[in-house]
Amino acid sequence: MYDLIIIGGGPGGYVAAERAGSAGLRVALFEKEWLGGVCLNVGCIPSKALLNSAKLYRHAVDSKAFGITAESVSFNQATVIRRKKKVVRKLVAGVKMQMDEAGVEIISASATILPKENELFRVEADDTIYEGKHLIIATGSESVILPIPGIRESLGTTVVTNREILDLTEIPETLVVIGGGVIGLEMACYYQTVGSNVIVIEMLDHIA
Repeated sequence: MYDLIIIGGGPGGYVAAERAGSAGLRVALFEKEWLGGVCLNVGCIPSKALLNSAKLYRHAVDSKAFGITAESVSFNQATVIRRKKKVVRKLVAGVKMQMDEAGVEIISASATILPKENELFRVEADDTIYEGKHLIIATGSESVILPIPGIRESLGTTVVTNREILDLTEIPETLVVIGGGVIGLEMACYYQTVGSNVIVIEMLDHIA
């Protein structure tokens, strides 16, 4: 029996787990996909890694204005993606280390909440039932697939979400970004900087 059960290993879940574990509570943390959540694995961290590479590339291209001559400046998308993955792996390992040091038990499985019994929260994962005094639900969110005919059949090829776009090993000649929020604009800026012709479509009268 646990003092605290947490569903979701993103920044909300793993921080709560670390604090509770460090305070001496017995904690079970359920994560079905990636420890660290969307931000660390397919969100703000990998996008910033890509943008940093694009920034350095732009500085090299424009270096003549700063009195520096750089010849044959090129951009290798596959190498950039490999570096991005290395950054993510290192940070995920850091989160795992934090959990271990705090004594948090990580269960890599999808969790289903069951009805309470004897005033205890109950969660089922991989045919095992876990009980706890307290429960935190920190499951985050997922991308919405627009109801456009044929879009699901094209996912991962000519159509990508905010997840797949972080792993493209080739720079698309043209890129249409639907959504002028933070993630959409980050990817628009990145791919425009490294050579794509980018169009952003936003239904509101403002971006970001």
